[in-house]
Amino acid sequence: SEGRKGISEVTRFKMDYTFWLNLAAVSVVLVMLFCRKKHRQLPNSAHEASMDHNGGIGFKRLVAYSAAVVLLVGLAVFILTI
Repeated sequence: SEGRKGISEVTRFKMDYTFWLNLAAVSVVLVMLFCRKKHRQLPNSAHEASMDHNGGIGFKRLVAYSAAVVLLVGLAVFILTI
């Protein structure tokens, strides 16, 4: 029975598809942040001026930052539990 087994016998590290999906998601977030930074550096961008919301944080930006935080925390927990 599993109740009698030690933790090391029950829990085994395995590189499965979720590891690769998480790695891909973090890569997408990093590429998106790079593109955003590059776009903000463009001089006199009309698109950037139209996206200004009086210094407030928009809904899409809040969702993007929340997703990035969740992914980075998940990656940190994964690395710390190896």
